[in-house]
Amino acid sequence: MAVHTEWPNVFELRLHISPSLGGLGQREPDVIIQSLEDSSAVWRGRLVGKGQFEIELASKWLHQCETQHDTVKPSGLAQSYWVKKRQKLPSSFRCIDVRRWCLAKPGQKCRYLALSYVWGQKKVFQCTRTNVSNLEKDHGLALVRDQLPRTITDAIQLTAAMGEQYLWVDSICIVQDDDKNKQEQLSAMDAIYCVAALTIVSTSGTEASSGLSGLSPGSRTSIQHVEAVQGLKLVNSLPKVQKGANHTVWNSRGWTYQERVLSQRLLFITSSQIIFKCPHSTAYEDKLSEGIETLNNPVLDKNRTWMDVDHDPDRIELRKKINFISYVNLVEDYTPRKLSFSADILNAFTGCMSELEFTFRGTFLYGLPDTELDSAILWQPHGMIRRRIDPKTNVPLFPSWSWAGWEG
Repeated sequence: MAVHTEWPNVFELRLHISPSLGGLGQREPDVIIQSLEDSSAVWRGRLVGKGQFEIELASKWLHQCETQHDTVKPSGLAQSYWVKKRQKLPSSFRCIDVRRWCLAKPGQKCRYLALSYVWGQKKVFQCTRTNVSNLEKDHGLALVRDQLPRTITDAIQLTAAMGEQYLWVDSICIVQDDDKNKQEQLSAMDAIYCVAALTIVSTSGTEASSGLSGLSPGSRTSIQHVEAVQGLKLVNSLPKVQKGANHTVWNSRGWTYQERVLSQRLLFITSSQIIFKCPHSTAYEDKLSEGIETLNNPVLDKNRTWMDVDHDPDRIELRKKINFISYVNLVEDYTPRKLSFSADILNAFTGCMSELEFTFRGTFLYGLPDTELDSAILWQPHGMIRRRIDPKTNVPLFPSWSWAGWEG
């Protein structure tokens, strides 16, 4: 079969295998077979590391985003936005110094990465008023390393290997039994994740002890098959964001929702490959396309850059005008998620509300924007719901006119 196109080297023949009869737009194909040849084709496959990913690749993606995309030199509204976000970081803001293995207060202008992960059912080591002073001493975290969950120690190792110094992790950087400190951090959650240079996302684990898949040799099982067909090497594609991140325990939790939509750059560490996602593009470990600028093709969007094949419908965009539909979408995506403590329904959405205050130019009343209260109060359930009750007092936690007052 011969394929001819007006735009040579932009497209290549790829075989999609899917049980869906509704077309590829309906769902992600189960199998994508792509060329593994060392050619100039835009979308060519790459064999991922057997059992381990290349840290240098993640660093390269981050560097390319920071140096080539529009966010490099923000101006006007965007510049004002970032200045305010930095200023919102509390004076008590702590990070893990991955070089000294201790807690530090690096200040508002520091550069840091953040971690998004699942705590799980097992008890997680936490920073408390009792141990915080010891954790702030040089190698303070190293002394309790055997108590730290593997996902956190792996994230520390990855951060250091990427040449970064600071990492923010909720269980370690928030004094968990200090109500004042905890509230300061929760109120600044939008700033913490927005300002982070990159959010490391552990999508494959169900517990904090699961670790980052692919960081250590043999810690992941990427299944790729290579076949030679008429002299052409072909390889199957690995699961993308839809399967690699969306259909996971991590993406079902309430607290991780705002961590995802507030982060400017995400490094999804899935069970099969790493995926880099920013406002401008998405890059996959199993594809050789990093470094490609805007594709010169009138069929494609002029602003679409390298690997821009996914859109984040749940990402909060910076807008000058009120976007009520964005608010509705966020609430619809958030409310079905699971929380260990029902009373956290608004706490785990605080970052999103803080972000939306910028566009609504108002505050929120139990999850509803006061400037659009007449519309927001008309919310309707999609299915069966029940009152959100305090298990100790059997009293409703929130007003019945707010979606926060109901589970479902």
